[in-house]
Amino acid sequence: MTIAAGLFSIDGVVLAADTKESYGEVHTYVDKLESVSTEYCNGAIAGSGDGYLLDYVTPCVLNLMRSKITTSGEFEDQLRELMVTLYQSPAVKSYPIDKSSDLYTQFLVATKHLDDVEAAIFVINSTLVTRSTKLGTVIGCGPLRQVAEELGTVSPFGINRAKGAAVCIVNEAKRRYSDVSGHTQAVAIKNSNDLTIYDVEDLAKLEALLDRIRHLTNTITTAVLDASMDGPRFSRILSHSVSELRDLHRKAKTVEEDAEKDRNRRVARMLQVVGRRRVKRLASRKLKDRQ
Repeated sequence: MTIAAGLFSIDGVVLAADTKESYGEVHTYVDKLESVSTEYCNGAIAGSGDGYLLDYVTPCVLNLMRSKITTSGEFEDQLRELMVTLYQSPAVKSYPIDKSSDLYTQFLVATKHLDDVEAAIFVINSTLVTRSTKLGTVIGCGPLRQVAEELGTVSPFGINRAKGAAVCIVNEAKRRYSDVSGHTQAVAIKNSNDLTIYDVEDLAKLEALLDRIRHLTNTITTAVLDASMDGPRFSRILSHSVSELRDLHRKAKTVEEDAEKDRNRRVARMLQVVGRRRVKRLASRKLKDRQ
């Protein structure tokens, strides 16, 4: 089983997925979330279904993202044609299966094309391609659709809020299903044409806070509904919970700040390497000119 979640925000979209892949009684951990960044499109895809079919279809969709398509409308049209073509191909038709449902696949595809104002999310169910209109969408774990839609209502306030909602959805699936596990992967595609791949260790640090957050919110919920509780005790519970929530928020903020520092250091090192290489090339050219 796979869980993949797509969340909208006012400044882009976030896709997240787990990493556990099962083959009968055997399982392994793989990257289920892949991304593309070109002049014309920033995109990402996550899939659910037979692993070999996903490995066959995913590169085809990625190649479509790499093409010179500049609008999500054109991409949607070609994606629909692509999925029908793949399922009608001899390769898929001759794939050994016990029943036709074994060929069923699901994908979440997010794109931000050059000529579009906003990023888009597409849901693929085998040959059927639809543009998502929900603020929160999942594939793989059908029972979590309601959870995704509820968290989607708070994700539009910013890309970081959407990332948090996506992490919550994947974490909830891990709690409920043994077939969903491993690191959580997430990628953000901003309307400004930026693509960010989040570090899995940083996401794991955020997930580590969720059990305590869940306990506090459950405590507040049951306290609100407890009509026998007097005012002073209720106030103490609220005060304690707010204090702990503030502490957890500080920890989450530290995770984000440290991640930003790491990204800046990596960029600085890359620029230094590029700068040194450029200096060497210029020096080599001058030496050749003198000769």
